[in-house]
Amino acid sequence: MMQRLSYLRSTLFAIVAFALLPGRAMSAAPEGEWKKFETKFVPLPAPRQVISPGNFDRTLLHIITFPANGVAVDSGLPHGGLDKAGKPRPAIMAKFSKDFVWIDFTGEGKSSSDDTKRINPDGMTDPFICDLTYDDGTSAKYAFRLKTIVEGEKFAMVRACARTFEFNGKSVTLLDDDGNAKYTDAGRDAILIEGQPVCFLGKHIQIGDSIFEIIVHTSGATVEIRPMAKETVVGIIDPFEKYEQPQRSENLKIHTLIFAGPEGSFACDDTHRILKVPVGVYDMVFGLFERGGEVIYLKKGEKTSFTVTANIKTQLKWGGKIKAKFSLTSDGEEVTVGAPHFFGQMSEEYIPESVKTMVCSSRISEVYKDRTHFDIEGYISFGSRRFDLLANGEFKPIVYKHFRSANDEYEVYIEYASGILGRVEGKERLSFVYKKKK
Repeated sequence: MMQRLSYLRSTLFAIVAFALLPGRAMSAAPEGEWKKFETKFVPLPAPRQVISPGNFDRTLLHIITFPANGVAVDSGLPHGGLDKAGKPRPAIMAKFSKDFVWIDFTGEGKSSSDDTKRINPDGMTDPFICDLTYDDGTSAKYAFRLKTIVEGEKFAMVRACARTFEFNGKSVTLLDDDGNAKYTDAGRDAILIEGQPVCFLGKHIQIGDSIFEIIVHTSGATVEIRPMAKETVVGIIDPFEKYEQPQRSENLKIHTLIFAGPEGSFACDDTHRILKVPVGVYDMVFGLFERGGEVIYLKKGEKTSFTVTANIKTQLKWGGKIKAKFSLTSDGEEVTVGAPHFFGQMSEEYIPESVKTMVCSSRISEVYKDRTHFDIEGYISFGSRRFDLLANGEFKPIVYKHFRSANDEYEVYIEYASGILGRVEGKERLSFVYKKKK
């Protein structure tokens, strides 16, 4: 799937170029002046026609939760301004019933084939296409799908369109990556510039070899751009010089590595390895890796932030041997092993896109002291299990029964095999206090 990224990009940019044929290309603005661009609506029939963070990180997505009693809920879609009667437009309500979702775009309480979609076998609906109004008085066309997160209860709104325009001879694509029908969410919505890796939206962006300030209007229909101020001081981020690949491989592909902070968002990849950015504090916020059909994405951790200073190359030491961390809890009779998380040496977290075909197993042992050498520990293994999956595709916690009716120390070891991360291991200990349940 991911190996088709280059093809999909070129396809999208071909669509954009066609849409821009009637002379919509505009010359760059004089330095320091804002230049406005009107964007075009482009439908994206395939959910991954354009690959971006929202395709992988579900924490970015806008979620609708439907109650079991079938009552309509607020979809969260924009509904600003006044209706024809001069009254504030009501919230756009949504209702789920028997594998169908109805969204009342008109506020009239009447359903039709355009606003009612079935949840397909793949867990997604066909695209909803609608016209939305915004608080700034503008309106724009929008398209989205609903994707099952928890069957019959929670659904994510997934963008099914983009907004495009041309700047300095390059096609620029705006992506409402969090699916809330607003294009202004810095660090959540994405931007794709022809010939560059996908990046989050931020105050500053790189287009070609230059840095620009960008303002996106809420509907995505209008964009304002101006060159970075002359007095802005810049530094350099070099994320590859000290990068330690967890699993040595010649065919690992890094599709994007995104750094974001108050001064903007910038992305690099295998072919764009050095970034020139305004000085300030940044964080490694997202990455996308592929090897042999396996896909893993990266998210920021507790220690992934750093400072870029003037005229200095900031080198980041990340990757290395990946370690697994997990929680251990007990109620006195059972020991629960929480879902594992995988971290690199900069605390960056690696998350497999799909763990269905990957084996992650655990082993629990009693820890005891050798009777003749009390400084030597021994282990009695009394259980091993493979992590099953929850309905949402994530690891399901494992529950073990206690070894014996006594207070003991237990150790749990887990192992995960990955073609990208290599062999990942982790272990945690728990002081088990026996407590018989009533």
